[in-house]
Amino acid sequence: MIMLRNLMLLIACAAAISCTSSRWVVTDQFALDESAEPVVLDQKTVFALEKEPTVDDPVITFAAYDVTDLEYPLRVKVERSVQQYRPGYTFLALGLTGVAFSVLAANTDVILEDASGSQRAMLNISAGVIGALSFANMKPRGEPIYTGESELMRRSGVEVVQDSIRKLNDEDFTADLLVTFEGEELFSQSDLSFSQSALDINLASFASSLQSRVDEESVITIRLTYDEYTEETEVKVRDFLVPHLNITVPVAVLRNSPEVTELNAITEVGRGSFLEILEKEDEWVRVRFEELEAYVERESGDEEWLSTAESGPALIFEFAELPFGEIDVENSLPILKPRNEDDRALILTNGIDNGIGIRQYLERDHRLFYHYMRTSFQMGSDQVRTLKDDSEGALLSELRNMESMSGRGSLYVYLSGFADYRNENGESKIKLVYRGSNGEMNLVSLKDVMSAVAEIDAGRVFIFTDLEYAETGRQMNRATTRNGSGALQAAAERITRQNPRSVVVFSNRPGQHSGLYIGMIDGNMRHHIFNYFWADAIKKRKITVSALLDHLDSNVDYTSRRLHDRPQEIQAFGNFSLHLVNE
Repeated sequence: MIMLRNLMLLIACAAAISCTSSRWVVTDQFALDESAEPVVLDQKTVFALEKEPTVDDPVITFAAYDVTDLEYPLRVKVERSVQQYRPGYTFLALGLTGVAFSVLAANTDVILEDASGSQRAMLNISAGVIGALSFANMKPRGEPIYTGESELMRRSGVEVVQDSIRKLNDEDFTADLLVTFEGEELFSQSDLSFSQSALDINLASFASSLQSRVDEESVITIRLTYDEYTEETEVKVRDFLVPHLNITVPVAVLRNSPEVTELNAITEVGRGSFLEILEKEDEWVRVRFEELEAYVERESGDEEWLSTAESGPALIFEFAELPFGEIDVENSLPILKPRNEDDRALILTNGIDNGIGIRQYLERDHRLFYHYMRTSFQMGSDQVRTLKDDSEGALLSELRNMESMSGRGSLYVYLSGFADYRNENGESKIKLVYRGSNGEMNLVSLKDVMSAVAEIDAGRVFIFTDLEYAETGRQMNRATTRNGSGALQAAAERITRQNPRSVVVFSNRPGQHSGLYIGMIDGNMRHHIFNYFWADAIKKRKITVSALLDHLDSNVDYTSRRLHDRPQEIQAFGNFSLHLVNE
């Protein structure tokens, strides 16, 4: 029993046995030997992009660095570690059990009663061997502990390391600069000096050369050269410039939704205004106006890229709203004649709610004509009528249903809106054009309109026509303008031949625009040029047709060329000796 107890104590002690050992472990096959003297392979000066440009700060900065290529040897790195071990408990228990069995068999009669001396010796030897093997099977205990002791052994290769140091301020250090866009040189300079080993380039200085030539994906290339080293950097234009819509029409209306209605107008801006573009759509551009987002028709201007950091906020020429009566031709009208109950005035138009487009200030032109009829020509409100072509045949139908004047009084007609010049079967024709909400076109011959006016049978007829020609998919040219004048005359003859006391005046020839009286110096007169000078002539008491035509001929074309750099020649047919008022 004493022997068995001692054996059990031995097993318990063996379970608590642990040992510690140390060894060298390879931790890196290719460790850099920084203690060795490196071999210098190459030395050069390079340029690094230090600061990128932004819209608010369009300056790009490059720094100069001295870069050296060094070759270091690579070696096998080993590190000393310490590891604790413990016995394998299962194997140890089995081994000690075998030891106990052998010892009991060899030294007691519990297992073998008549064991010989040699058998007992062999059993004791077996117990010793089994015990030794039980303790030899040790397992690692925990993770190895690295002591921090390391050594570099044999050489395993080489590694090239770049060492860069910012170049010190050196007044003799210069480089060559070349800035290009799509292969075209924007700027170049040789022997450009660096300040504090840095070079600042203000990209906004190239804005004037890029304005209308770039888009969202455009880039400029900056090339710096020193000795044989060249560094090229591509910079997107949108990183330092902002797209703007340069208003090229006399007046552009900003709206709160991408549709043309009379109710969604926010304000008006003039030619030369720049509006930051937020988004482009098919026919509309969403722009920033002060703190608001607004929509403007895409054809109102051209896209240009500007630097707001260089030139400050973009210019905007906003026209303040002026009530009717504030323009000079809208006030202080002369009274030219007493009231005649036989006189009549008509405003004929297809320019309101026309799918072709909206003519700016057209309704104000109508109001101007109405104002002169009521004031200078002393007509009552029941003597002035407005007829709109807002459906198929509506204008002609209303004209033909009008009461005859039976050869008495004067009829003053103002015809406005959209027209088209066409050549049908070899004959030049002028058609009034109206497009409804369903997209269908309504064409009314100008000859038919003149014939319908002639059927009213007035004593004298004065027709003033201001039409904008829709080009319907083809380009107007000089031949169009020349042949179109013949079409105007043919239409006017429908009334001038029937009534010798009549005259028809057109604001422009086909192919020419009826311009607005708006200019940087003149300001915004809020009327078309023709209507303004028509009113100006009457206000100055030019009451004969010849005097009126002289005034229009002297001012309309000249003003259009001066303000818009395009011709606008009036055309007149009929009796020029008539007086606008009763003799």
